[in-house]
Amino acid sequence: MGRERARPRGFPDHFPAVATDHAAARPGPRLLASVSSCSAVNRDRETHGVDPVGLHRRAIAEAWGDAPTRRLRWPLFALAARRVQ
Repeated sequence: MGRERARPRGFPDHFPAVATDHAAARPGPRLLASVSSCSAVNRDRETHGVDPVGLHRRAIAEAWGDAPTRRLRWPLFALAARRVQ
């Protein structure tokens, strides 16, 4: 908490939103499958013709080690605002 993002232009009236985290235990292959399905990864694949996750798969597997699962944490935040015309 204590994380705050800059307000986008055109949204001077913003409402406080609580920053929180999402945590879950994931096996390595499931994490790689999830990341591989992200739209940014797909866009990069289409643009450059290379799988960015595939490029790093071996290094990620080595860093993951022998653990069947690891606990992962993603920070989540939201911005609620009223657009001023």
